[in-house]
Amino acid sequence: MSDLYGKNRITGVLLLFFAAIYILLPCRFSSTDAWYYAACIKYNTELFHPFHLIYNLFGKIICFIPENFGIDTLACLKIMNAFFAVMSLYVVMHILQYMKKKKSEIILITALCGASFSVMRYATENETYIVPLFLGLVSSYFFITYILSARKQAIFLSFFFASLSVLLHLSYIFWLLSILAGIFMVKDYKILLQGLIISLIIPVAYILAVYVTQGSLNYDAIKEFAGGRSFKGMFSVSLSGLLLSVISLARSFIQVHGYMINMLKESWFNFIPALLSICFFISAILHLKDLKWHIENRTFVFTHVLIAVLMLIFAVVSEGNAEFMVMIPVLVFIITGIIVDEGKKFYTMLLTGMLIWNLFYGLIPLNRISGESEKYLCNMLVENNDIAVIARDDQQIASMVFYYTGKESSHNIYKSPAVLKIRGKDPEILKGVIDSLLVQDKKVFTDCLSIMPMSRAVFLEGKINQQFFSTYILKEEKRWENTGGIRIIHRITGKKS
Repeated sequence: MSDLYGKNRITGVLLLFFAAIYILLPCRFSSTDAWYYAACIKYNTELFHPFHLIYNLFGKIICFIPENFGIDTLACLKIMNAFFAVMSLYVVMHILQYMKKKKSEIILITALCGASFSVMRYATENETYIVPLFLGLVSSYFFITYILSARKQAIFLSFFFASLSVLLHLSYIFWLLSILAGIFMVKDYKILLQGLIISLIIPVAYILAVYVTQGSLNYDAIKEFAGGRSFKGMFSVSLSGLLLSVISLARSFIQVHGYMINMLKESWFNFIPALLSICFFISAILHLKDLKWHIENRTFVFTHVLIAVLMLIFAVVSEGNAEFMVMIPVLVFIITGIIVDEGKKFYTMLLTGMLIWNLFYGLIPLNRISGESEKYLCNMLVENNDIAVIARDDQQIASMVFYYTGKESSHNIYKSPAVLKIRGKDPEILKGVIDSLLVQDKKVFTDCLSIMPMSRAVFLEGKINQQFFSTYILKEEKRWENTGGIRIIHRITGKKS
C-alpha cells in the first residue's frame, strides 16, 4: 500500500473530507428507527433484535464511555456510523489497490462511493446499514485476496466477516451467500464446506440471543423473540412497489425528494447547484465514449454483481425500500472500477456532479430540517399525560417519547387514518376512539393535515387523512413553514353537525 499512501497524501485528505461532512452535517430530523434504537441502547432494552441481531448491543458498547461523560446517545451513534462509513471507503481503497488499479482511479472511485447519497444519508443517521456494509466490504477484501493469492486464511476471514455482517443486519445474508457462490464457481468444495461451517456462527448467535432474552429455546420463546413477526405479507410485488423501487434506486446515487421543489421556490440561488450538477452529468455522459471495457477477476465481479442483484430484488419485494439499496452504489462503482479503464475524466465529471447535488440537495437540507411539529407533540406528551395525539407517524412520536423518558408505552398515541388503511384496517375505528377521548374531556391533537413534500410515505397516504378529518371541527394550534413543508398541529374540538 506504500504506493497509495506514501508521499501522496491526497487519500488521507479524501478520507478526512468525508469524515468532516459526515460528522459536521448529521441528519437533524432522525427517523423512527433511529430514535427507537437509540432509546433501546440508552435504556438497555432490546439489545438483541431479530432483524439486526447485535446492532444495539454493538452500539451500547460503543456508547458506554461517551454516555458516562454526558454525550447524547443518538449523537454518539451518528458519529459511530460516520466513522464506519469512512472506514468503508478505506476498505474500498484497499480492494482496488489489491487489483492494481491506477492511483487516480482508486481515489476517484472511492470518492464516488462516499459521495453516493445512500452512503451519505446513513453515515449521518443512526440506522443499521453502515456497519454491516463495512463488514461486508472487509469480507470482499479478504475474498479477492484469496482469489488472487490462494491464501486459505484470507477466505476464512472472508466467511467470518460476511457472517458477522449478517448479525448486524439480516439482509446481508445475500452477501454471505454470494461469497459462497463465488467459491462454488471456482470449484473449491472443501473451502466451501469450511465456509458453511464458519457461517454457523449466525444460527448459534441467534440461539444464544433467544436463550438469553427468553430463558428457553422452545417455539413460544422463538416467537416471542421475533416479536410476533411473520414473513407472511412482508414481501410483495406491485406496480407502486416497482415505481418506488426505481425512485429508490435513483436516490441511492443522488437525492430525489419533494422538499427540493420547496428549495427551488425559496430562492433562485438554489437553482445554481442543480445547473452546475447537470452540466457535469452531461459532461460525464459525453466521456462515456472514452471508456475501455474489459472483464478481469471474473469470480470477484460475478460474486459482487450477484450481491447487487439479490439486494435489489429484496428491496423490490419490500415495496421499494431504499434502506436495502445502501450498498448498491458502492458495489456498482467497485465493479465499474474493475471492468473499466481510462475512466478518469468520466469519474471526475460524475463525482463533481454528485458531490454538488448531494451536498446542496441532500446533507445540507437534512441538517436544517429539524421536525419541529414532532418535537412539539413529543414535548406535550412528556409534560402532560392528559392529552392524546393522532400522528402521521405514531411510531416516530412514540420512539421520541421513549428516548426522552425511558417509557415505551404509547397508549395515548394513535395511528393516522392513512396508516390504518395502508395496514389493512378500517380507519372508521378511529372515530370511536376520538369520540371517546372527547367525551372524557381529553385534549386531542393531530399533525395529519400537515402539507408535506412528496415522499414515499406521502405517496402511499394519498388523501386519506384529509378525507377523514373533514368531518371534524379543527382548531389550528401551531404551524411551521420551511423547506420540510408546512407542518401544522390541529386540536380536534368536536364533530361537524
